[in-house]
This record gives sequence, C-alpha cells and structure tokens, in this order.
Amino acid sequence: PDEDEQPFFPVTHEVDLKHGTKSVSCLSIDTQGERLVSVGFDYQMKMWDFATMDKTVQYHRAISPCESHQLRSIEFS
Repeated sequence: PDEDEQPFFPVTHEVDLKHGTKSVSCLSIDTQGERLVSVGFDYQMKMWDFATMDKTVQYHRAISPCESHQLRSIEFS
C-alpha cells in the first residue's frame, strides 16, 4: 500500500446525537456497544440506548448530577 492511502474503515451505521446546546465534556460506551452516556457543560448526563432508539434519535434518560457538579469522567462498570 502507498503511504498516501488512508486505511479503510467500513461504516455501516452512523448517527448524529444531539446532547444539547453546550459542549460535551465526556462520553462512555458500554462494552457491548449498545448504550452510551454523554455528559455536557450544561450539567446534564444523558443516556442513549441504541437498541430502543427510533428515527427521532432521542436520548433514553437525562439526569443532573448532585448540586450541579461538572463531570469530567464517566465509565460503565
């Protein structure tokens, strides 16, 4: 292969998730790739469930952390 060639990564599904009006501070996806959590500078944590998502591409649940503390890291366990 030529050095100028970019590796080919097949993309079968693509979605544009709208978290809100503020920037996202962290993301985490579960090991099965079925759920994603996004946290933004709007102090909102939004949970996305790809298995139940329809064409409206809305988040499944949104919560605000205690006392509106900004989250900088999040992960599934």
